[in-house]
Amino acid sequence: MKRGWRFGRKHGCTSSGIQGLSENGFLNTLKNGSRAEVSCIAAGSKARSRLASLGLIQGALLQVIANPGFGPLLLSVGESRLMVERGIATKVLVQQV
Repeated sequence: MKRGWRFGRKHGCTSSGIQGLSENGFLNTLKNGSRAEVSCIAAGSKARSRLASLGLIQGALLQVIANPGFGPLLLSVGESRLMVERGIATKVLVQQV
């Protein structure tokens, strides 16, 4: 794991959210067109609140529209499209569906 990662209830992730880490991945690693479900968000309360206001919450289904490998990612969540900064995307654990 990367330095500084902390998974725990404090960050919105429980053991069920990170169970089977090999089957899961981080949002920033998904390729264009990939579909995934958000397992947990290992970020601070402000970042989680901001993502929740955009519809990106635990259990949300999303599709990666554009992930150029640098800069922000373009996602489709429900009927919305949103840009997520790469730093925040590294804190969103997802499971491909």
